[in-house]
Amino acid sequence: MIQYVSLTFLLLLFKYCICMSNTYNDVIPQPTATPQLVATYSGLITTISSVTLTWSSIELRQGDYIGVYSPPFNPGGPVNSYIMWFWAADGSKGGGGGEQTSEGEYTLQLVNTRTNYNFVYVRAGGSVLTISKEVIVDSLYPTQGHLAYTGPNQVSVSWTSGVKDDPVLMYSKGERGTAITISAKTDTYTLDDFRTCWIKKSPDISYFRDPGFLHTAVMTDLVPDTVYTYTYGTKNGKYSEPTSFKSPPPLNKDTKTSVIFYGDMGTSLWKGQSNFQGVACVIKYLANQIDKNLGSYDLLLHVGDLSYATFWGWIWDMWIQEIVPIAGRVPYMISLGNHEFDYPGQKFTAPWTNYGIDSNGECGIPTYKRFNMPWAAESDVWWYSFNYGNLHIAIVSLEHNFTENSPQWIWLKNDLSRVDRNTTPWVILCTHRPFYSSGQTEGDHKMEEHIRSEMEELIYNYGVDLVLGGHYHNYERTCPLYKEKCIKKGPIHVVAGTAGTEIGDKWDYPVPKWSIFRMSTYGHVQFIAHNSTSLEFTFIGCSDGSIHDTFWIHK
Repeated sequence: MIQYVSLTFLLLLFKYCICMSNTYNDVIPQPTATPQLVATYSGLITTISSVTLTWSSIELRQGDYIGVYSPPFNPGGPVNSYIMWFWAADGSKGGGGGEQTSEGEYTLQLVNTRTNYNFVYVRAGGSVLTISKEVIVDSLYPTQGHLAYTGPNQVSVSWTSGVKDDPVLMYSKGERGTAITISAKTDTYTLDDFRTCWIKKSPDISYFRDPGFLHTAVMTDLVPDTVYTYTYGTKNGKYSEPTSFKSPPPLNKDTKTSVIFYGDMGTSLWKGQSNFQGVACVIKYLANQIDKNLGSYDLLLHVGDLSYATFWGWIWDMWIQEIVPIAGRVPYMISLGNHEFDYPGQKFTAPWTNYGIDSNGECGIPTYKRFNMPWAAESDVWWYSFNYGNLHIAIVSLEHNFTENSPQWIWLKNDLSRVDRNTTPWVILCTHRPFYSSGQTEGDHKMEEHIRSEMEELIYNYGVDLVLGGHYHNYERTCPLYKEKCIKKGPIHVVAGTAGTEIGDKWDYPVPKWSIFRMSTYGHVQFIAHNSTSLEFTFIGCSDGSIHDTFWIHK
């Protein structure tokens, strides 16, 4: 009897335990997986590399984002100190452990900023869920090599590194010629360089980043129209990968000279910003053409609004590295735009100017330091000219005083008066702000009226053939034009602010009689001065290489 009771009791107890287990299984807290954020990449970042982020075991909520930090984020630091960010939902795969659980993947390009990176998954509201391990960059590796024309048979190379001492450039004719090694000069800039410009307004200095050391070396005695190979770096240290370019053509009225021109670019590498959708398209098209034929283009003119860094220092690193596939192989000449220079307190202003805070406190300093243009010979002079093939090219700054008898106006008059048409029959004027545009911006149209009243007669009298500008994010071409009237012989004005920043599609109506062609799309201009009497001009879309506009000038 006792045995039977004991057995019955045990059976009842077993059933009770099973029942209770089934009843409470769903409400007993289960162990939760730890949120994971993993960065995968190959080797040290030397110039630019793809990094893939994966995350898991995270409940996705509206407003969650992933911040990219360089220098790396430290726990307890401000989560808004990222250099860029993207929405977690952009990479979310969903599912994984329930409807609310997020698994995601996102790939982005990171450049060598001379400091490591890490990534933080930030909950909407600002709380940190998880932090990745650091992505390591090679701070000693030389980066951002770009060319500039510095005079007859000369081309300079400028680059950036984390090493100050013993910068050198090695170059040779072809790939196996005898190498010539030359020393480079070194420069940099600090916050103190900006302070004299912040007379009326100071920017948020947390956006400043150490630019590293900026090196420049000049290759001389180059044989015209010849392929050279160069590499740059630190003596007894690290060097860049060898790069080839074609030296400038000879100065001669019948030299065939091919030039690319555009304005208003920015960088596609800055995630979290959607305003630069055309950059990768334009660069990819041009780089592909150069890969097919190194002599496709002799020169590139970027007429202002370069990186759109606006004091976010890391964007200069991103933008210059992004243009290396073209700027490292073709001399890359620039002019100053409002987003490089304009800031309250600049020296020149007038009741009709619409200078604002567009550089956010840069005041031209990074532009001046990073590009080896001929302006470097004189302080605070942002205009210059040079002869190239059968072209004379003058570059002016309309962010400075351009009124009649100002130093810049007098310089331009003297420059144009000295042009030797027997050597350079084609005269090109480059300026960021155009003389003419039917893009819909009232404040800029007022500026254009004064630009024309101060400078149009001057360029007409000296027979300028083309006036190239940007500022408006569209393409437009005029007839040969003087004082708003089409004439038989006069400068043709072209706007091509189409290199990447958000395209502009608002136009004045009715269409002015002087506006021959206009459109809103990404692309670039190529003009070829075939000889002393014929110049061919085309506007080319970057997506498929379509020719949208073309014309010839015959003399």
